[in-house]
Amino acid sequence: MPPTYPIVIAFEAMQAFLAAEQVDLVRIVHGEQRFAYERPIRVGDRLSATLSVASVRQIGGADIIGTRSAIHDASGALVCMAKATLVHTGGPA
Repeated sequence: MPPTYPIVIAFEAMQAFLAAEQVDLVRIVHGEQRFAYERPIRVGDRLSATLSVASVRQIGGADIIGTRSAIHDASGALVCMAKATLVHTGGPA
């Protein structure tokens, strides 16, 4: 699997977070992405992600949101941590 594949799983969790917070994706700029692997992802893995907000701060009228997505396999074992920085512009975060 490509090393950036976890973004597919993490993006689903991010979309659920944005919907719950009523934030339009068009107001988000992706600032940074990092992955820390516990083990390689294998073809056939069934993966799920749980997103948490690690930090929120404001710079120049924009909300800078740090997120962490813990990506687990079907047995519940941690496979990868995905960290992202989202820049939210306009309207409440």
